[in-house]
Amino acid sequence: MILVHQFFQAPVPRHVAGQEGLNHHPPFSRDGRQYQLATNNGPNHLHGGPQGIDKRIWNAREDQRPQGSAVTFRYLSPDGEEGYPGNLQIDVTYLLTDDDDLQIDYVATTDRPTVLNLTHH
Repeated sequence: MILVHQFFQAPVPRHVAGQEGLNHHPPFSRDGRQYQLATNNGPNHLHGGPQGIDKRIWNAREDQRPQGSAVTFRYLSPDGEEGYPGNLQIDVTYLLTDDDDLQIDYVATTDRPTVLNLTHH
């Protein structure tokens, strides 16, 4: 029997517990300002909130590289989405090498101080 969890194979959004002393309980402060994050597990903010980036539509672009085949997914998380400050552009590239290795690369840029700790389940 295979159990499927809703976050398997999904990029995990802007914040995970433990980053910079943050936990699952919003709000948090950045540059003297307090931000209230959306909650989705009682008072908790898990996996980026109820409408985290794992539930968004991303743009995709295929790419052939010297090491193998790649696809890059891009998403722009607007300022205020799920309570986070700053516009955040995220590129996640999955590269399947000619040696059958899977490489996942993240690149993100923002226009304001924010919290960010991208990972993958």
